[in-house]
Amino acid sequence: KSIELADEVIALDPNNPTSYYLKGISIRDEKFDTNMALSYIQKAIDLDPKYEEALDMAGVMHSAMGSSLAISYFQRLAELRPNDFNVYYKVGMFHLNTRNWNSAIEAFTQATQLNPKDAESFYNLGFIHLELQMYREARQFFTQSIEARAVNYRAHYARAFVVERLGDIQAAEADYLKALEYNPSHAPSKEGLGRVRSALASFKN
Repeated sequence: KSIELADEVIALDPNNPTSYYLKGISIRDEKFDTNMALSYIQKAIDLDPKYEEALDMAGVMHSAMGSSLAISYFQRLAELRPNDFNVYYKVGMFHLNTRNWNSAIEAFTQATQLNPKDAESFYNLGFIHLELQMYREARQFFTQSIEARAVNYRAHYARAFVVERLGDIQAAEADYLKALEYNPSHAPSKEGLGRVRSALASFKN
């Protein structure tokens, strides 16, 4: 029905960008045809180069496909929303998924500068530094993620994992416990807690 209504609007006004955008979204959700959906969303952008929702959606969809075209849409969106940390977060996620660490760090850092409460960007900065085996830096970013959002089992687990490798077993135990307090079914935290408690027991013996 949504596609039909969009077609009716297009027939009446072929230069209506909203109708093309809504048709693209409907095709994505109803027919799961990403390429066709993007063609209509692009048509909306062609008609209105400052159509923020369409630029955002095009960026997100290209990002999900692993296409570097996503960055150009996000860059255009950033020009329209220079203070929107979410735009830089999405840029960071694209680079994170392609393991382009330097560009991801730059984007997530911009996001946290715009929004010091952006727990996810801090978490991702921690993850990247963990991947780079820069454990002390990773610990700090996971701490900032927790400070930004207290109920944050992923960051507590990640920090526990890092400090365990740094040899701070008691701090690791505290973080694994906190992660399980927030998510009692989190298996990696249960495994980590078991490891550090075994280590603590061996020290006592």
